[in-house]
Amino acid sequence: MADVKIRKLPDWVVEFYKRSAARAGHSLEEELRVLLTENTQARRREWIAQLDKMHKSWGKRRVFPNMVLEEREERERNG
Repeated sequence: MADVKIRKLPDWVVEFYKRSAARAGHSLEEELRVLLTENTQARRREWIAQLDKMHKSWGKRRVFPNMVLEEREERERNG
């Protein structure tokens, strides 16, 4: 696991998360760990959903095999 140090955060930001951590009954470090992890998971889910939507929009088109075929034909033409 990585260790991260964040410098020059405004005092009010730190205080906000300290209070939030106290209400949840854990440390500031744990509060920030949960916040970053949940945010990252949500962004990954959005990214996967976008990829899935793109994949479905391709339908039955065979994008990658055609690209391979075109590359092979170009190599044969150029020797």
